[in-house]
Amino acid sequence: MDLNSLVAAWDGKSVSTISQIYHDHKNTAEFGRHLINCLGDAESERGVTWLIKHHLEQGWMERGEGPNTNETAAMIKALPTLTHWEARLHLLQSLDHFEIPKSSAAPLATFLETAIKDNAKFVRAWAYHGWYVLADQHPTYLPQATALLEEAQSTESAASVKVKVRKALQNLG
Repeated sequence: MDLNSLVAAWDGKSVSTISQIYHDHKNTAEFGRHLINCLGDAESERGVTWLIKHHLEQGWMERGEGPNTNETAAMIKALPTLTHWEARLHLLQSLDHFEIPKSSAAPLATFLETAIKDNAKFVRAWAYHGWYVLADQHPTYLPQATALLEEAQSTESAASVKVKVRKALQNLG
């Protein structure tokens, strides 16, 4: 069974199963790039994004094998097409791990504007963090990010979101 089929068969709950898939495939040639190419498959998007995030956390970038500019752009381009909130969350949580190409800054900003209105509070929280990452890497977004984060301090009710907003504002300050 190929990697995409294995991930699509994952129940979406068992960390040990998805971790085993990672362990079995992490050293195969082009593992990360294959995951990025699988982003358009709704059946496997939760697992694929979990694997991308996990691979980044395990040092994919530090080993010099991480996504190149085109692949990073492909991940950002995929964000609005992801149908499951957990898939969006995984990629939002991964933004800290790579450099956002200039050509992807505006599409990311557009996605983040939508994501801060998501029903899933964790997606909203990490979307606000995404504004910090975007403004930190592309200072032209600093005024917009600051305004959105300051507004969120008074409009957001979920504690998890408020914590991310507060930390993002502190980091921008």
